[in-house]
Amino acid sequence: MTNTAAAISAPTSETTVASRIGAWLDTYSEIAMILPVVAGLLTTNQLRLRGAQALLVNLLIAAIVRQGVGQLREQAHATPPPPPPPQPATDAAGADGAIAFNDYLKCKNSSHR
Repeated sequence: MTNTAAAISAPTSETTVASRIGAWLDTYSEIAMILPVVAGLLTTNQLRLRGAQALLVNLLIAAIVRQGVGQLREQAHATPPPPPPPQPATDAAGADGAIAFNDYLKCKNSSHR
C-alpha cells in the first residue's frame, strides 16, 4: 500500500518530460504558435489531400495540436518547481557568519593571553 502512495505522490518521468516540454513551449512561443499550422500542412501533404478535404483535415489537425500544446503549457505551470536545496544551519549572524567569526576571534585572542 505504501508503494502505491509513493508512486502516486512522486512525479513520474513522463510528467517531468511533459512539464519540461510545456516550459520550453512557453519560452519559445513562436514555435508553439506555428506548430499547429505546420502539423496540419504536413498531414494534408502526406495524405495527398486537396481542396475542401485538405482544409477540413488541416483545421482538425491544427485544433488537436493546439489542444496538446495548451495541455503541455498548463502542465508546465501546474508542476511546482523543485524545492531549493537545504541551506546549512546558521547562527544569529545569518548567512555571512559574521558573529561566528567574531566569536572565534574572541576565543582565539583570549586563549593567547
